[in-house]
Amino acid sequence: MQDTSDRERRRWADAALILTGLGLFGLAVWFPPFSTTQDAAQAIVLWPFYAAAGGLVLVALFLGQRWDWVRIARLALVAALVVLAVALFRVRSVGLVAWLTLIIPGLVLLLTAPFFGPMPRAVHDGVRARS
Repeated sequence: MQDTSDRERRRWADAALILTGLGLFGLAVWFPPFSTTQDAAQAIVLWPFYAAAGGLVLVALFLGQRWDWVRIARLALVAALVVLAVALFRVRSVGLVAWLTLIIPGLVLLLTAPFFGPMPRAVHDGVRARS
């Protein structure tokens, strides 16, 4: 029973990190929604932070799919969290949306990093499938 709840936590943590990494990387590729305001020049300053944090999360996702590399992947997630924290201090007058695009992914990284790990293997009739 405990094994099932660990699998579910890992699965949800991995799914949340996939969405967060792609979201951050997407904010770096496409202009954020707050960049059309009069403070667009300040918003452009944030895109390297989005790219670095999103890239670190995506690299961590690939590395973390093997038990041998989970510790390094979690360190990459912590590094992405540090990048978001540094970016938080760079935001001056961009507004609430910019703050939320830094705080919400940071919270997701902080809450899911301890549960992050390889995706569980498929279970067939109560026996783990070998691959």
